Amino acid sequence: MYSKPNTDTYLWQKHVYYFHLDTNTSMVQFGTVQTNSAFAIDGIEFQLCEVSTNETDEADGHVNIHTVFVHDWSSIHAEWSFVDLETDILEYMWAIGTVKGGTQLQTFVNVGRQTFASNNTLRLEHDTVVYITVIAINAAGLRTVSYSDPIMIDLTKPECHFVNDGPVQGTSKGDTSIEGFVTIKPDQRNASKTFLGLPKERVFATVRCTNGAGLTHTCSSDGVKLVQKPPSVDNVILELLTTSSSQYEPRDHYHGNNTEIRFRWTGFKYDDGVQSYLIALVGDKVSASEIVQSSSSGYSYGSFTGLNMMDGNYTVSVTGINEVKMYSQKTSSIFHLVTVPPSLTGSPINTNWVKATSTATASWKNVFASNEPLYYEVSARFEEGGEGDLVQWQETVDTRIEIVLDTKEMTPAGVTVRFSVTAISHVGLFTIAHGNLFVLP
Repeated sequence: MYSKPNTDTYLWQKHVYYFHLDTNTSMVQFGTVQTNSAFAIDGIEFQLCEVSTNETDEADGHVNIHTVFVHDWSSIHAEWSFVDLETDILEYMWAIGTVKGGTQLQTFVNVGRQTFASNNTLRLEHDTVVYITVIAINAAGLRTVSYSDPIMIDLTKPECHFVNDGPVQGTSKGDTSIEGFVTIKPDQRNASKTFLGLPKERVFATVRCTNGAGLTHTCSSDGVKLVQKPPSVDNVILELLTTSSSQYEPRDHYHGNNTEIRFRWTGFKYDDGVQSYLIALVGDKVSASEIVQSSSSGYSYGSFTGLNMMDGNYTVSVTGINEVKMYSQKTSSIFHLVTVPPSLTGSPINTNWVKATSTATASWKNVFASNEPLYYEVSARFEEGGEGDLVQWQETVDTRIEIVLDTKEMTPAGVTVRFSVTAISHVGLFTIAHGNLFVLP
């Protein structure tokens, strides 16, 4: 057998030996000529061979031929059997040609009394015919020539069209870390592997096909992830990409667009074999769902558009689906749709001036009405006779503000402080109210 280059495998070589039995019981020993050589034997068969007494000078069928092809080199191995009942056979000569009796590939070589020979320096061409010619010479100097049957040199490799995941071999294409190559019958089209524990990596099936000429072709599957449970949601984060129709960003899962909702998620583990996601939207007279493919990036994105949602609460959810159609637990997030801004009640902003402390006060309690949480932006400035803004866009959740004024900036006739309060809902919609306070220094 021969070690195949760049592999851990061997190519077996067939040998045929002939021997005579003089008794009913004989011992057959196999060994090597050199003491530092080793070999392996498998598939031994014994068959009865009939000896021909044909005394012609030429014969067929006494020579067996075997070829080996490994990458860019090839070899020919031959065995033969001659019997001379009257005298000993002293030597054999053999040759290789492309026609019967020819010596185009190798001239006659004397091998003594060996009944086998080989040549591993040949470069055999595809689609050619090879013959072996052997001459046996006995002690009387008589010669007999025998020819092998022709052998066609076919260097066409087998082709592999596809491999479905099944005969598991390794964790990458061509890898054999899980299971080495196992020989199966030529007509077998499937194989199986039992695992004691699930591999963490994706598993690939690799098939190597060898034809009668010893040529091989290897192909692998696309790989499969082995799973026994649905994807985990322990680290999944679902984020709503809420929008507003104003310059103020929405807060706390409030959403201001009734025609669409967009969202993204992350945290599903690659090892869980997630292949796709089931996304869903449920709310007031709205129910929609669809399956989207998984993304190779950190986040996966989903959306529902073309909607006509009424104000209210809605739930967006995402469910991971692995390659064997196991569904994870549902990860959900609620958003509040609001399309109406805060309203004015008609009550004015109450203002007050405390001369002793030079403090101007404004209160807008009960000025705005809303079913949603509000926060405020407050600005205050002198309407006339003053310099610059006193307060600009100060954010607060209180309904009252106090400002200490510098009376040195006021005219003796007094000034008017103008308050502007913007009430902003958490969806980003807003309403503005104004109030004035006349101040004497």
